[in-house]
Amino acid sequence: GLTQLASLSLPDVTYLERNALRDIYLERLELTAEGAITLERDVIDQGYVSDLVLCCNKASAVTDGVTWNGYTFKSITLKHDYVDGVCRICSEACDHSGNTNKTYTKDDDDTHSLQCSVCGMAAETGEHTGGKATCETKAPVPVEEEP
Repeated sequence: GLTQLASLSLPDVTYLERNALRDIYLERLELTAEGAITLERDVIDQGYVSDLVLCCNKASAVTDGVTWNGYTFKSITLKHDYVDGVCRICSEACDHSGNTNKTYTKDDDDTHSLQCSVCGMAAETGEHTGGKATCETKAPVPVEEEP
């Protein structure tokens, strides 16, 4: 029978033998080892893995944006390992485009900052350049309603 998994993460795997993932339907497969990854023939049933996540150093091995190691996927995402806003593997700076954090926090110096959910550093936005700027429009003081 067919096994269906939402996600399978294999962060340190560098070798998958023949039929290792056959008869498994995966929405998302993460193969994020920094070293070379060897896949034997027929490791994955074609079309059984929708989205693939690879270490960012595999970018040159991805063709057409969706093909890697002879397999075609719905999408391929490259995963970075950010330290102080810069990927320690490929030296790419985080552009904060994948940031999902929308909550500003007030800092001690009366500024606001927005922490990027991708790299953990201050995210740049149009309203708060550089992720930290003096707030020009103060929030309105709440008016208490009379009982």
